Amino acid sequence: MHYQAGGVILDGSKLGTDGPRALSYRDANLHDPVIRLALDDIYERASEATRIRRCREADCRKVFFAERTSQIYCGRRCANTAAGRAYRQKHKQDRRDREHERASREGEGRVAGKSMAG
Repeated sequence: MHYQAGGVILDGSKLGTDGPRALSYRDANLHDPVIRLALDDIYERASEATRIRRCREADCRKVFFAERTSQIYCGRRCANTAAGRAYRQKHKQDRRDREHERASREGEGRVAGKSMAG
């Protein structure tokens, strides 16, 4: 991982162990204390680091902290958007069939562009 004027090496095999630190900083300067502090927090709380996620909703992609271990969307809006899209995709053919059936019924009652109902 590189950040402004420095680099960080994260050795995942050392996360959560006693002994050598999993993070080492290279050529770091004082311009990036927020990143360094965040990385230190991740090191200190390795189990919580796995809960930092990126929203799976294609139009969002925000980084968030998962409240539940199974959470994949940043909030209800993105979850509902994705669920609606999945539902429409799954039922696309059913909707086409219903539309075709309705158009056929409406077409049966017409003769040369005029309705037979009146």
